[in-house]
Amino acid sequence: MRRARILIIIVLLGLGSAAFAQEQEPGLQEPLPTFTPYPTYTPYPTPTPELLAPPPAAPAPRPIAGLDPAIMRQADNEINEIYLQISRIQSDRAAVRAPLLQLPSTHAEIPAAALKAAPDPGRSVGIDSWYSNDVELPASMSTSVRVDVYESPRGWGYVIVSSMEYGKANWVRAINYGPETWRDQDWEQWVTD
Repeated sequence: MRRARILIIIVLLGLGSAAFAQEQEPGLQEPLPTFTPYPTYTPYPTPTPELLAPPPAAPAPRPIAGLDPAIMRQADNEINEIYLQISRIQSDRAAVRAPLLQLPSTHAEIPAAALKAAPDPGRSVGIDSWYSNDVELPASMSTSVRVDVYESPRGWGYVIVSSMEYGKANWVRAINYGPETWRDQDWEQWVTD
């Protein structure tokens, strides 16, 4: 009987010291954390449809030295018509988490604004072309238009860049849609010889 009491006391002391050890070192009995792999890198944009809102209204005619207002208005109308189509396509692609669309220049050479030139909708970047994306281009255009895509620390965006030749200069306009607002540029003259 005395042995049973001693055995019970030893067991109780053993359990008490184990409980005391757990209180002082709680990490000993906890399970180890599970391994979490690094997330995979996705090179494609993941904008939400809410981020790709409808495009802004066409700008009001503004005087720009050296550029005929009628030519500028005609070019702006062409660009805005294309911009509406591109913004719809980019929003649809963003809704299904597809990469933003990048398109080459509509013309092999910059057209003379006064003469106009027929675009080549078959020109492509990889598998994407104006034709394959059902972008309706005018039969003849006074500008050459392309779509550039960029990634910035604040997200993805695209720029519609338009170029035309008027006088002895090339004129360029860029419409940005995305976080890098500095990419927006009204008609600007690039002097050529």
